[in-house]
Amino acid sequence: MSENRIMLLLVLAIIIIGAFILYLLSARAAEVPENQVEFNKGNRINKETFLALLAEKEPVYIVMDARNVSDEYTGRNIFQCGVDFAGSSGLVGRDVFVVGMDDSGCVFASLSGKINKTMTNADCIKTLNGDGIALYSYEGN
Repeated sequence: MSENRIMLLLVLAIIIIGAFILYLLSARAAEVPENQVEFNKGNRINKETFLALLAEKEPVYIVMDARNVSDEYTGRNIFQCGVDFAGSSGLVGRDVFVVGMDDSGCVFASLSGKINKTMTNADCIKTLNGDGIALYSYEGN
């Protein structure tokens, strides 16, 4: 082989390896750390609009976010709030999911019992940011 061909192959190999390294680095940069995934609250709406959306949107997510609560009683109150919502007669026959999050992860379950799984909080929030409507309980200030 001539020196020109060897040099050309070497340059092509370096370009291919460089492109592969850039691809790997960009894939890592695209991953959002779990603590930076946020729930998309949507636009601020009035009570009438909320009730209309609640009546028509599916699925309904009842979210109990007890991450970083100030004490265990606050966490219990958040979960109790979600349980109270889940027992609402207006949700009978609807596609309802109960989502419980704390510092260790997330439980995602349908009231129909067809889905019951644990996942990371980031994956739960990504699911919530899709279609549907959420009743989101968390510690406020």
